[in-house]
Amino acid sequence: MQTVRQIATEIVGREGGFVDDPDDPGGATNYGVTVHAMRRLGLDFSGDGAVDQTDVQRLSKAQAIDIFVRHYFESPRLRLLPQVVQPSVFDMYVNAGAQAVRILQ
Repeated sequence: MQTVRQIATEIVGREGGFVDDPDDPGGATNYGVTVHAMRRLGLDFSGDGAVDQTDVQRLSKAQAIDIFVRHYFESPRLRLLPQVVQPSVFDMYVNAGAQAVRILQ
């Protein structure tokens, strides 16, 4: 069975690097982490007092993996789910947030 970190690494690999598609309501995104998520988490890498596209661009793969493990697996306590469904729910949680748990129910 894969570790949570291995699953997060695969998710980051699938999500790819920086994009800022004007048709995507998620806004600027890097490795699957949106500017909105970074604002919610207070990740101001540039230190200018605003979480914006510049901060999203500065996000590293390692930081994205850490964000997914901490805030998308550990925080919502996905480890309490049966181990066999954890990878799927984790992946869904990255893309759909709390809706992933509702979908599972």
